[in-house]
Amino acid sequence: PRKRCAMSGLSGLSGLSGLSGIAGGNATPIGSINFVSASSQKAASSYNSSWLMTGNDWTVSFWFYLSGSGTNSMFQIGGGGEMFAAYTNGTTVYARVWVAGIGYTTPTKTFTGGQWNHYCARWDEATKNISIAINNGTPATGTAPGSLYQSGADAPQMGAGVIGFMDGKLDSVGAWVSAGGSGGRLSDALLTSIYNSGAGKKYSGLSAGEKVALVSWYDFDTTAGLGADAHGSNTLTLTNSPTCVAGKV
Repeated sequence: PRKRCAMSGLSGLSGLSGLSGIAGGNATPIGSINFVSASSQKAASSYNSSWLMTGNDWTVSFWFYLSGSGTNSMFQIGGGGEMFAAYTNGTTVYARVWVAGIGYTTPTKTFTGGQWNHYCARWDEATKNISIAINNGTPATGTAPGSLYQSGADAPQMGAGVIGFMDGKLDSVGAWVSAGGSGGRLSDALLTSIYNSGAGKKYSGLSAGEKVALVSWYDFDTTAGLGADAHGSNTLTLTNSPTCVAGKV
């Protein structure tokens, strides 16, 4: 039988209006991870060499659905001097990168609240270019004044970051890292394929080409395995019990 979130994790289903666009052979949406800011909930991975993004090309891709229009820290690499931060303020979404001793570069896009949106940030080490695209649209770009800084302890966290916590859901979170030109920065064609005409993809639906340079992928399909890494070994540690609720994919 198809796995679904345990019934205890199915609160907050008012977001079901955002579940449109199920196409491309995906099954009925199963799970996502839901964060409540007031409960200081987050999910974080321990650092290991697979997360070494400094000096490399990389991509971060995920679906998000926000419960309100305030500030939301969705995905971050690093702590106070974060190397990369994906967050929102109102209906503006950010892709902020940090160059030590110099400062931030932060391209932005807008999104529509009350629905699922796809976020993708891509870093090109050769050009020091960071781009952000929402729903596979035209990207906004910025050029950083140098290589990014990442300490040996800087690993990903979701639902919390530089501007606090998150009220909302994440689904199908993926990260790719490689040496320059070796797949870490997804091509436009691969990004379009993963976006899948707005339907998104689960790990089981990724092609071999979409898995090149993939470090980790999180489907968030079951309560018992909510922090499981479907591709690698970077299991997430859950803080203050974020829940499994109905998802995008």
